[in-house]
Amino acid sequence: MPLKTPRLLRELLRSASQYRIVWYFILGIVVPGVVMGILAFRGIRNDQALAEREQRRLALQEASGIIDTAEWILGQREARFTELIGGSTSAGDRPGRIAAFVEDHPDIVAAYRITPSGVRMAAAQLLYIPDDVDMIDLPPDQLVAREPPTGWTLEYQHQQLEQAIAFYRELSGQNHEAAVRAMACNALARLAKKRATYQEAVGHYALMRDSFADFRLAQSIPFGLTASAELCALHFENGDQEAAAGALRDLLADLSSSRWPLKPPIYTLFSQKAAEIYGQLNTVRDALPPGMWTDIDRLLHACLEGDRLTGYQLDVFHYLTERAPDLLPASWMGTQVRQSYEADGWRCIISLVPSAVDTTWAMLTSAESLVTSVVEPLLVRLSVHGGWAWTVRDARQPSGPREVTMPERDMVEVRFPAYLPHLTLVGTASPVSFMGSMLRSGRGGYLYIFLFIGAMFITGLLFVVYSVNRELQLNQMKSEFVATVSHEFKSPLTAIRQMTEMLQQGRVPEAKRDTYYSVMLQQGSRLTQLIDNILDFSRIEQGKKKYRLCKAELAPVISRSVARARQRYGDAGFVFDLEVPPHLPVVQIDEEAMAQVIDNLLDNAVKYSGSSRQVSVRLSMQNGSVQAVVHDLGIGIPEKDQQRVFERFYRVESEQHKHLKGSGIGLHLVREIIAAHGGTVRIGSTPGQGTKVVFELPADESEDHE
Repeated sequence: MPLKTPRLLRELLRSASQYRIVWYFILGIVVPGVVMGILAFRGIRNDQALAEREQRRLALQEASGIIDTAEWILGQREARFTELIGGSTSAGDRPGRIAAFVEDHPDIVAAYRITPSGVRMAAAQLLYIPDDVDMIDLPPDQLVAREPPTGWTLEYQHQQLEQAIAFYRELSGQNHEAAVRAMACNALARLAKKRATYQEAVGHYALMRDSFADFRLAQSIPFGLTASAELCALHFENGDQEAAAGALRDLLADLSSSRWPLKPPIYTLFSQKAAEIYGQLNTVRDALPPGMWTDIDRLLHACLEGDRLTGYQLDVFHYLTERAPDLLPASWMGTQVRQSYEADGWRCIISLVPSAVDTTWAMLTSAESLVTSVVEPLLVRLSVHGGWAWTVRDARQPSGPREVTMPERDMVEVRFPAYLPHLTLVGTASPVSFMGSMLRSGRGGYLYIFLFIGAMFITGLLFVVYSVNRELQLNQMKSEFVATVSHEFKSPLTAIRQMTEMLQQGRVPEAKRDTYYSVMLQQGSRLTQLIDNILDFSRIEQGKKKYRLCKAELAPVISRSVARARQRYGDAGFVFDLEVPPHLPVVQIDEEAMAQVIDNLLDNAVKYSGSSRQVSVRLSMQNGSVQAVVHDLGIGIPEKDQQRVFERFYRVESEQHKHLKGSGIGLHLVREIIAAHGGTVRIGSTPGQGTKVVFELPADESEDHE
């Protein structure tokens, strides 16, 4: 035990000296940084408490401002509505101006005029109009001409359809009035359907929809609805689902647009037809063009919403009708007031505006639309810039599955005015991170302290990581390099020693001595090449490598290297093909260094040849440069490694390369030598198909120099 203690102490001291920079980092940066950080953290928390109280006050002020803004906007619309119904607007222009005003403001649903004689609706978006509802601004009906007795007799009494068609075709000419042509088009469509002539019926109904949609027969169904419904049925019966879907889209668009004042039974009839056709086409929806069924679903939803909105407007109409005597100006002192009305969950604001002694106008505003179009955009901007998350809470809607109780300091509530009694504006403080607290504290000194501490930590940590990692990499590279070079040296030295011993002991027959001497010479050359590589690598890394450049041809240098490779690897079955075209230009090269380049490339081609024994070397002239290509058909190099094989000590880690030894400096030397000659080198390879190394040297016409 006493013998082990000094050894352990020495190991600890050596470890401490190796990692002393870590201790310097801890004592000089970490400890002071932690102390400064704790002090700054406490200061930030104190400032945050003061800032939260101020933010709560500002949040209440801003929320009240949003509600005041919504009231102001509603008041501006009421003022404009008052102008429209006032004396400055003539009675004839008033319905059109009110309709345009309602159309420009989507949250305003309709207007009503209340007089002692009853209530009339204006600018209402009704899909159907019951008989007991009086409208101010209904468009005049466009009635078609009565069908002549001649056509009626030919079609129904004598069943002479061809003569009836000829009769109505004459009436559909351009020389007749639009009402006559509309009547004739309707009759021709009806006759074509009777005769089961599909294309002709489709053509007539399409003309009815496009040119005579607003015409009616004796104040009944508009031609546009009739044509769209008939086209749906005709196309579906004929198997043209896409055309049927298009006609259904037109029908739903007409039903949802409030285009015609329909009676409830007519609207119900065509709604049922549309629903029936929708159900039939739903089975083939995937075969329709992209987007068509989406449009149909959107229009169907618009019809349902329009039906719902129509019901709400009619509920308000009946509500105002029941209370009409109490809503006249004489009953409520003639001042503008607002009332809240709710039906089946739909809330609205009724703004009562006196117009004359015995007339009151009511402007109907959707509370939901007002919140959506006015309040919510303001809340979005306030949430982005104010640090609070704002919502409109409805007391009549059930709470979520789990209600979270927030501390009072984290929530503010502001109620809407009395005409929206169930709505409350609720703001919850957004969670603030430590960095957010630091930035909101209002004292830039804390921010600079933390930035300084962070910069110190990051800089020191990066320096420590870099230093330790660099040390580990250098140690690892040194170990791998020494092991590899030792192995590379061991093979030729072992061969030379064994052959020398056999020659010394006289164990080699006279006939084989030349062969042994040749092998020893080859191994000695290989050993010399390894030593030259290491020495040149060292000189290049130190920047001491000198090149003796002279004007020379590249072909003889390459030829000598190929000859050496044939002598060295010929017995192993390798074949080296050399292709040298005539009249190549000379280049400025250090012949010894260039020979080293070729030798390294040929050695690599042999080492990674796999089962192939074919290596080719080709010289050519390319764009004013002499190009040399060394090509083998060996195991190749993965694409991810091809850009890194020129790095020093880099070794490919694939399974086929792991068992092949190498120093990892050969290709690095090739790149450095070629670059020193002003050339370029690149590599191209396909795993399993071989590797091609290409380098180019610029042709040089200058004089010899060193």
